[in-house]
Amino acid sequence: MAKISLTVCDVDQDRSKSARSYHLTVEGRSYSADLCDEHAAPLFRLMSLSIPPRARKVDGRNRGIATKIRTMDEIEAEKRNRRDTRG
Repeated sequence: MAKISLTVCDVDQDRSKSARSYHLTVEGRSYSADLCDEHAAPLFRLMSLSIPPRARKVDGRNRGIATKIRTMDEIEAEKRNRRDTRG
């Protein structure tokens, strides 16, 4: 027997829009929500802000974690530069 599973947005329950499950952990508290693109947009706007992450304690030591966000063009240019300097 076949089963069909449908994930709908927790905000508007609109079955005509596709939705994805999102999981977020902040200061040890976990949150989950099924959201359509419209209702997930505020999460993506927050994540796109250029706020450096706080240093995290690992093995009793502070470890700062920083991720540089680059475009595909920037990555490809960096690869070309590395190739050109090698010979």
